[in-house]
Amino acid sequence: MKLLLLLALLNVAKQPGTPITIESFGFESRVVLPQGWSFTADRGFIPPPALVSSCRVRGQFYTDRNWDRFLTSVLRSDDRYRTADDARRVHKIGDHPAVTNRYTRDVFTVRDIYINLADLQPDSGAVFTFEGSNTPAGSDCELQFVAMIHSARITQRQ
Repeated sequence: MKLLLLLALLNVAKQPGTPITIESFGFESRVVLPQGWSFTADRGFIPPPALVSSCRVRGQFYTDRNWDRFLTSVLRSDDRYRTADDARRVHKIGDHPAVTNRYTRDVFTVRDIYINLADLQPDSGAVFTFEGSNTPAGSDCELQFVAMIHSARITQRQ
């Protein structure tokens, strides 16, 4: 199963996309939007029409969160939804430490990606959240979300 997920992610990452820069809370995030995705300041990341009813993506930058306390708090609150099939993983997004937390809530898959930005500004971070239906379209949307967030290069705005 993990090999299939890795192969699917590599396939999504190879597809053409649109590079954009998002500015928020003194940060610049350069990401490659998957084909058909868009971004607006008021609605955030918008999947293509074929996937829009299957998933929702949002992101937020924070400049007032102690990373350790924040991460401990959110992971503890998510524990009530965890099952044996759920996963947490420590990795990097760009050069920044990150934690992915994936679980199922009701009939939806939720994937939160927490990025520690304290190396750029103390007590800062970003959270990107995917919520999708447990359908093939929802799974496709999740793969595209993961590829998009892994393409991110986050810096402090100059």
